[in-house]
Amino acid sequence: PLIYWDFEDEQYRNRMGSDYSAVRVGDVHPRDGAMSFEGEGYLKSSELLSNINQEYSMSLWVKPSRIHYATVAAICTDENLERPIHLSVIELMHKSHLIHKANAVRFLDRWDDGECNAFSHQPYLPSKWLHLATVKRSGSIELYLNGRLAQKVEKIAAQTTGSWQLVLGRIDHLRDMRQFEGLLDEFALYTRALSSAEILEQFETMANTNPGQCAPYSHAP
Repeated sequence: PLIYWDFEDEQYRNRMGSDYSAVRVGDVHPRDGAMSFEGEGYLKSSELLSNINQEYSMSLWVKPSRIHYATVAAICTDENLERPIHLSVIELMHKSHLIHKANAVRFLDRWDDGECNAFSHQPYLPSKWLHLATVKRSGSIELYLNGRLAQKVEKIAAQTTGSWQLVLGRIDHLRDMRQFEGLLDEFALYTRALSSAEILEQFETMANTNPGQCAPYSHAP
């Protein structure tokens, strides 16, 4: 990956190199080898991302403390705008204006003149670890829960260029909206599309070290 934050040291360094450390803002702190979000803080990358969106993937472990509408990860413009423009978000859904199953997980991909969403059919559960992975390919976006494909959306769109701020724990770095409450761990961002086999291997490798801690999910219907 380009970025891998395992949160195993107090510097929150990127294990892949000297750039892209995680920067704590507000009430975010390490707990049990993960990062704990209490609803008033977030993490951001120390440097901006450049032109990553031809194909890219994100993966991480999420343990929400409750059912709520919250942004787990976001990639957005860095300009000091009242409302930054988003390239991508991964969200836990609850009582939103969008059409989706109860307590679904959302993956949004946006470009200059449009957007598309992938939603899970299965709900996330409070106090249970969940492995999330998202993949953007040239002709589709894909959302995975615990190593299994939850939804694939076919789309062909122009790519958006520019520099982007990576944020974990809320909608962006300027607005205290959709604050996540719970634990996040093992975040990775790739500048390529992960295969389904790679995503399943990620889930099984970590899940096998903590059996019974993950929410049970089957293949999407």
